[in-house]
Order: sequence, then structure tokens, then C-alpha cells
Amino acid sequence: MSSRSVRVGRNVTLASLLFLGILVLVNILVARNFFRVDLTENKEYTISDSTKKILGRMDDIVNVKVYFSRDLPSYLTTLPAEVQDMLEEFRAYAHGNLVVDFEDPAQDPEVENQVRRLGIPQIQLDVIQADSRSIQNAYLGLAALYEDRHEVIPVVYSTDNLEYELASSIVKVMEKERKVVGYMTGHEEPDLATTYEPVKQAIEKQYVLRPIDLQEGRSPIAEDVNVVILAGSITLSDREKYLVDQYLMRGGRLFVMEDAIQLVGGQLQARPIRSGMENLIPFYGARVEENLVLDRAACATAGFTSGFYRFMIPYPYWPSVKKDRFSPDNPVVSKLEALVLPWTSSISESELKPAEVEFAKLAWTSNQAWEAVGSYNLAPQQQWPNEPDKFKTYTLATALTGQFKSYFADKDIPALPPDTTGVMAPADPPKLTESSSTQIIVIGTSQLFAANFVGQFPGNITFLMNALDWMALGEDLIAIRSRSVTERPLKPELLKEEAEKKRSAIKFAGTFGMPILLTLYGMTLWTARRRQQQVFETARRGGMTLPGSDGGGGNGHGSGE
Repeated sequence: MSSRSVRVGRNVTLASLLFLGILVLVNILVARNFFRVDLTENKEYTISDSTKKILGRMDDIVNVKVYFSRDLPSYLTTLPAEVQDMLEEFRAYAHGNLVVDFEDPAQDPEVENQVRRLGIPQIQLDVIQADSRSIQNAYLGLAALYEDRHEVIPVVYSTDNLEYELASSIVKVMEKERKVVGYMTGHEEPDLATTYEPVKQAIEKQYVLRPIDLQEGRSPIAEDVNVVILAGSITLSDREKYLVDQYLMRGGRLFVMEDAIQLVGGQLQARPIRSGMENLIPFYGARVEENLVLDRAACATAGFTSGFYRFMIPYPYWPSVKKDRFSPDNPVVSKLEALVLPWTSSISESELKPAEVEFAKLAWTSNQAWEAVGSYNLAPQQQWPNEPDKFKTYTLATALTGQFKSYFADKDIPALPPDTTGVMAPADPPKLTESSSTQIIVIGTSQLFAANFVGQFPGNITFLMNALDWMALGEDLIAIRSRSVTERPLKPELLKEEAEKKRSAIKFAGTFGMPILLTLYGMTLWTARRRQQQVFETARRGGMTLPGSDGGGGNGHGSGE
């Protein structure tokens, strides 16, 4: 064997060993430092920074049990792999504090009994084949377990919202006590069990929901309530306002929905109302105007019944806020896709706002909105005004953040009403005149969370839960909840008949573009290698020395023959 062959063999061996060494080193680094490349705009396949923070703060082991049946219908065959991929990423950022197990309850009666005790149901799935249709029983549940506590995701049909559900389950299962959300009652607020049933269900998944009854001013808001919702409250007495004020001074948070009108008998008739908060909220920094906002350029479609007929029509009294009219700086709405506010009032910054309080606009109308003041004609079929000089942009939702001054700082504490309830009022604690840093969110309608409304516009529930998370838990979970796939429709001009050629070009590029590019790349690479081989063969036949070669003789010179 020639010395050249030995050197070539040795070089190949060394190059192979070096390649294997690099490959092993890369695998070690990847295992210790998890990363991935995600080219989607909203990073749909990468867990958010908020989730990474939650996982990084874990100081004890949480077990995640995935109870999936093995044999699933064809439309769910990729689901276990997708769930496992996400959980692997969770486990990487938990630094050993997350243990993941996959089990099929149908294979072990003891596991099946455990699943039932956890509250994970056996569901029925449609199995459609070429000539038949059948029903298959299966499990698609997940549970997070820590000490003697557990949180369950009963059914996982997709990974669309799984990151939020799993991250919130981990947060809740590791919390010693769940946060408390209070709901003010006793002042003609919508009933939680009927009108606000979807709100009740959504809040109870995350928080302890507690009705707040001030007992005409005898019962203060409890210390452990993290957020209080005031939804369409009216006729609050001065004493009750004082209790709300002192709750805020203690660092409590308020989610205020103040109505300018009250619908009469469920019909399209309205009467103006006064909330009883009209002097309190402006003192904190936001004023709910006595108007209704209409927006013909950006409104939702509403359904109405006339006799035996039902029709759908764009309804300017239901302003619809899309992505470009949300504040990009506030996590409550920065990633929200849509919000619809029916029969809503505008909100402005109050001249009484303390300097230490920041007034932030969360959502606003288009620049073609106008207001109705005084009398309100809510009929959907009417001649809408067309006066561009009166059109402008109105603020629909705001957030107040900072240190608030007490409305009662220089006022006497309102006296208790005569005792008609039999409730013994505790002695008033010392009056607080300034709060620590806290938050208030203000919107001009309480109708947006009604059961028949959120069914049509589910983004409203997302807005509410984002707001509660921001005030009760901080910002950790908000970026997870609001993430969604962004629509990418064709531009309107490409939908016209005269744009047929453009549409065809886009379709052709999308279907054949990548294969063509890969083919051209392969041909270019093949041609370059072919030319290199020809140069090598020509040099070998002519006895020339190639750069970097010793010509086989070991002296670095060609033979010249």
C-alpha cells in the first residue's frame, strides 16, 4: 500500500473521529442548554418567556401524568407526539423539577381507577372509515400532581391552548392558597349564576370566586380578596363607597364596569342611569362619560328578530376593537385579537387624577366613531349620521396604575345606616389616605360578559381573564393565554377577478416553489462537484501537482513528465 493511500486513510479516519467528537459535543450542549429555532411570527411552537420564568422558579418536583389511550383515530394520531414535544420543552426549562409520565388507563385497571378519582372522564370519539362509522372510547386527559394537591385538564384535543392550561395548572398546584376574586352584589349587578354564567365558570377554573356583600356598609371587604369586580353596580351609598375606597387604599385591585344606560325589559329601549361611582372613579383618574359610542367603520354584526324573521346586520352600537387598536405596551391587551363592547361609554382621563397615577389607554375605536348623548335610539335599522367633522377616536378601556389618594382623605367617615340587618358592624380601623402601588381597570359597559354575548365573542372572556391575571398574579400567565395563530389572508386586491394571474402565480409559487429551488440547488452543487472532479482528473493525467498535494513523491514537486 502506497504512503499516499495510508495518509488518505489516516486523514479520513481522523476527520471521521473529529466529526463524531463534534457531534457528541453538540448533543451534550443541546441536552444541557435546550433551544430550538421557531420562524413563526408569534413563536407558536416555542414556549413563552412567561412559562420559562414559571418553570425556572420551581423549587420542588411536580409530576405531570398524561393519560392518553394508545389507539386513537387517524385525526388524533399526531396529538401524543405534539403533547410530548411540548412537555419535553417544559421539562428542559424546569431543570429537573418536572417529571413526565405517559400512561394508558385501559391497560391497567388500577391506573383507570386513579384517573376516575382525579376526574378525568372516558370520552367517545367518532371513528369514520371507508364504509362505516363507529364510536371508540378513549382517554385524553392530563394531571399535574404536587404533594396532596392536583390540577386536571380533563380533555386535550389539541395543543392550541395547552401551554397556558399546563402552566396555570403548575402555578395553581404549587400555590399554598389560591387567589380570591370578589364580585360585588346587592346593587342590581348581573347575576353570576345566570347572566354571567360563562364568567363564573372561567373565573372558578383559576381563582376562588367570592360574592361580596357589604351589608349596607357594615361588612368591609376581606383582607384576602385580591381583586374586586364591580359590574354595573348602582345606588352605592356613601358608606359603601368608603369601604371600596379603603379596600383600594389597602392595595386591593378594582375591575370596574360602569354603565351609562340600562336596557329596559331586554328590549332595545334604554334609560340613563347613574352608577353611584361617578364621583369616586374620576377622583382616582378616569371618567366614564355619559354617552354611548358608535363606530360604523369597526363594529360587530348583531342578530335581531322582527316578527317571524331574524336578520344579521352591522351594528354601530357594538364597537369592535381589532389588534391594531390595542395598546402594545400593556400585557392585558398587547396580544389580544379582538374585543367587542356593546352599548359602551367612552372613557377620558380625569382632571382629578393624582400625579402618581398613570392613565393608560387599553382599547379604542376607529377614527370614524361618534357619540350619542341624552336620548338613545338603539334600533338597528336607522339612518346613521354621516358627519365626518364629528367623527373621532374614543377610548373604550383604560388601566390606572400607581399610588392612589383616598376620596375620603379630607372627609368624615360616612356614618353607618340604621341597623336593619342584625349584622353587628366592627369598629372602623384607622382611615387610610394613600395606597401602595396598585391597579384599576375601567370600561364603560357591563354587557360584554353576558352569556349570550360571550358565546358569540369569546375574546371578551380572554380580556377579562387577562385583566384578572395582571392584577392578581402579575404578568406571567398573560402572554401565554393570548397567543394565537395570526391570520394571513390574501390582500383584497388579490381577490378581484382581474387579479387571476397574480393569484395563480402565488398558488404556483407556494406549491412548486420550494421543490424547484431545491432541485436548482442540487443541480448547481452537482455541476460544481463535476467540474472539480474534471479538474482533478486532468491534473492527474498531466502529472500536475494540485494545491495542498505533494504529488505522491513526498518532495512537494511535480514529476514534469
